[in-house]
Amino acid sequence: APSPGPTPVTVGNYFCQTVTQAVEQITAADLTVGVIWPDDHQTDWLVHIQYPTAGSSVPPGTAVHLFVKSPSEPGC
Repeated sequence: APSPGPTPVTVGNYFCQTVTQAVEQITAADLTVGVIWPDDHQTDWLVHIQYPTAGSSVPPGTAVHLFVKSPSEPGC
């Protein structure tokens, strides 16, 4: 019989969290931090869009990409 694959990980909801908080939670969940855009972001910027989306079931180590914006911009 084929061996079972790794247990899927559920992607958290990082919306409106700071880059620092999101990175900590992503790594704690056995996921990998992917691209954080824009490149010139600050650690206190807030997550506006993430991929994969919150609640997605993905293999451990999957990269989570974040689109972030300055806390001075509207949206959170």
